[in-house]
Order: sequence, then C-alpha cells, then structure tokens
Amino acid sequence: APNRSAWMSAMGLELLRRACSCRHCSSSQLVAASGDGSVKLFDVVAPTGGRPVAVFCEHQAEVAGVDWNLVEKDAFASCSWDHTIKVWRPERPASVLTLAEHSYCVYEARWAPRHPSRLLSASGDRTVKLWDPKAGAQSVLTVGASDAEVLSVDWSKYDEHSFATAAVDR
Repeated sequence: APNRSAWMSAMGLELLRRACSCRHCSSSQLVAASGDGSVKLFDVVAPTGGRPVAVFCEHQAEVAGVDWNLVEKDAFASCSWDHTIKVWRPERPASVLTLAEHSYCVYEARWAPRHPSRLLSASGDRTVKLWDPKAGAQSVLTVGASDAEVLSVDWSKYDEHSFATAAVDR
C-alpha cells in the first residue's frame, strides 16, 4: 500500500481542502466537489464500499469547492463554474437556495467561522460577495477585490469582519 503521508504533500493537502469538507458534528461525513457538476456526500465509516451515500446534481458545470457551515453544522455550500453557489442540507435531495449574482465562475465559497449565516464567495468576475442565506438569495455586499479573477477567499481567524483574497497574478 502506498504511504499516505508521502502522497499528501503540501499541494495535495491544499487541493483536498478545496475539494472536500468534513462535517464537524459527524466526524465520519465529508462532502466532495466533482468535475462532473455533482456534489457527493460520503460517510467514511458506513459500509458503502467507498460509494457516496448521497449525490447532489444541480450544478450545470464543474463544482469548484464545498464548505460545511461550522457554526450550525447542518448545511454546506457548493460553488461552481456555472456562476452559482448552492446551499444544501444533507438530508434533503435538492438544494435549499441558489445564489446567482456572479457573472463568471465561482471558485470558492466560505462560511464564516463564528457567524451562522455569513457566506463569502470568490469569482472570476473579480468580486467577492457577502451573502446571508437566511435572508434570501440577494447578496449583502459586493467588493471589487481585484483587477483579475479572484480565485480564493477566506475569513480572518482573528477578526470576524475581515477576510483575505487571492487572485490571478498579472
């Protein structure tokens, strides 16, 4: 068997972080983004033979990332090259909300680490949007974050009102 720690280099861990997200109230569940436009829910202790326990198929293009809501722990978000973010509950077969204001690929969506309904998205349309999914499908704030595609966004671990972005270098 291959050595797992050798296989998961720093780059491998970063790619895994973007494509998968673990559910903290059920440490055996993780959700994975897929290039076929689906989102797959796995239970790593369930006897499924490595097959997902649920497959969610609403995105129209590659799913770029997924993220569990770590405050409420009962929802996750997915973002896609179809320009949308979807909010899901693992027990429901369909998304509960679609956020569709971006005009280009959405590369990342991140729930706030201390607030139950704050969600950030980073897009190729050069913006970061702040959403409150409990209030509906309209963004709360749009920030022109770069002169190029915004590839990544993450909340500050120290200041709940701050975030950082990464964009395409020119």
